[in-house]
Amino acid sequence: EMFLYRRATHILVNSPAYKDYIAGKGIPASKITFIPYGADIQMFHPGVDGSSIRQELNLQGKFLVLYTGALGQANDIYTILRAASHLKEEKAIQFVVFGDGKERPKLQAQAHKLQLDNLLFAGVRPKHQMPAIIAASDLCLAILQDVPMFRTTSPNKVFDYLAAGKPVVLAIDGEIRKVVDQAGAGIFAQPGDPQALAQAVRTLAADPQAAQRMGASGRAYVAAHFNRAALSDQLALLLEEMRR
Repeated sequence: EMFLYRRATHILVNSPAYKDYIAGKGIPASKITFIPYGADIQMFHPGVDGSSIRQELNLQGKFLVLYTGALGQANDIYTILRAASHLKEEKAIQFVVFGDGKERPKLQAQAHKLQLDNLLFAGVRPKHQMPAIIAASDLCLAILQDVPMFRTTSPNKVFDYLAAGKPVVLAIDGEIRKVVDQAGAGIFAQPGDPQALAQAVRTLAADPQAAQRMGASGRAYVAAHFNRAALSDQLALLLEEMRR
């Protein structure tokens, strides 16, 4: 790691915490640039129609809580399952999980054991379908295990959720929490706490107008600060400077 840091002409990071981490190892801060990954606000936006996804899954009329992404150990999907278990009696709320990973068979077995009729594993879809999938939701989840290193990360899915105008329940502390809080785009739930996650979902399901306001606020914030087209321009300028 240090071999690469010392010999790199320049270091690009996509989280401010990574810059602090590398500088803390004795690398000059002037050698490190933070440019976030951001979101494609043309691909993900509130005008996308998600009705075909709801029809396909037969979930019309439900308050749809969406998770998309990896189903690995780090992703802590078991906490989503336990949160869904707390909400089994609230028939209007439906969890949907799109994604795959090595934990998927165990997760599906656990969901069956818990008799989670309110949670659906919907499989894997290509990236071009993700705007419609997110558009079909009322609320989106981002979650990781409560590990100190994960507090430095900024998951791409959160920026896609915000660009699509969807409120977020965030079970990740640290850098990405700062983004969601500053955007006024969702509710933080303590990582690893299924009751806190369930209560956050319950709160927004009970107040869809507040959920919509959070979604609109998140969209405006991402468009202003995390537009990938503008961030690409920043990267181009950095590369041009390095050529000189």
